[in-house]
Amino acid sequence: YRLAGKIFKKPFISRKIGEFLASMQILKSAKVILFSAISSVLIWLSAYLAFFLIVRSIGFNLNFSEIIFIFSLPLLFSVLFVQGIAGLGTLEGSWAAGFALLGIAKETAVASSFAIHALVLFLLIVLAAFGFICLRKSFFSSQ
Repeated sequence: YRLAGKIFKKPFISRKIGEFLASMQILKSAKVILFSAISSVLIWLSAYLAFFLIVRSIGFNLNFSEIIFIFSLPLLFSVLFVQGIAGLGTLEGSWAAGFALLGIAKETAVASSFAIHALVLFLLIVLAAFGFICLRKSFFSSQ
């Protein structure tokens, strides 16, 4: 906290930077770094697999490397463009561009991008509701 306080004169900023630096101390452990790296790879692979299954279920015959290409485009586009609410616009545009680059008709690419995003948002809402219910039950059972 003291180093951050010397650099930044605002107490709130200095406190937040100090908290961040203190929380980063946990990464000194090789075990934590390895666990984080493995968890990150598994999370990304499961996201790519889910996207692969969704794309295949709507009838696109794309292989896994093509799916990785398309699914990775929003990461690049989000750096370049302004994000909309829930990623609307940038996400669909990057997916549609990826589909189009792989030979899928522009109209089909755009329509399927919106459909995929709607499905993903629906699944996230269902999972969030499930998590909220589980947390709520856990919270009330502990009181």
